[in-house]
Amino acid sequence: ILEHQPGTSNPSDYFSRHPAHTPSKSNKIERYVNSVTDLAFPSALSRKTIAEHTSKDETLIAVMKNLVEESKENENTELSAIRQFQHVMTELSVTQDGILLRGNRIVIPSSLRQRTVKLAHRGHPGIVRTKQLLRA
Repeated sequence: ILEHQPGTSNPSDYFSRHPAHTPSKSNKIERYVNSVTDLAFPSALSRKTIAEHTSKDETLIAVMKNLVEESKENENTELSAIRQFQHVMTELSVTQDGILLRGNRIVIPSSLRQRTVKLAHRGHPGIVRTKQLLRA
C-alpha cells in the first residue's frame, strides 16, 4: 500500500541533491556541437564518413589549418584555397573529430557534394526545395 508522506518527514539523500561531478562548460559546448552535427547528417552519411572525406579534402585542410593556427601568413596554394572562405572565416569552427562547421551547418567536402545532393533530392522535391534542404 502506498501512503503519502510529507517532505518534512522524508529526508533526502545528500548525493541526490548534490551531484558529485558537474560537467564543465566546455564539455557542455562540445556535447551540443556533437549533437548538432549528429542531427545534421542524413542517415546515409555518417559522421565518420564526413570526417574521413574532410581529412582528404585539400581545401578544407587548408581552411582548418588556418583556423587552428590563426595564422595570417599562408603559402600561395593555401591562400587561394581559403580565399573562398575568407568572408565567413569568423563563423567557422572545427569539431574534435575534424569536421568543419559554419555556424551549426556542416561544410561538406567536395568529394561528397554530389552524393549529398542526391540524398537531398530523394523524394523529388524540386530544384528550389532541394537547395533549401541543403542550406538548412
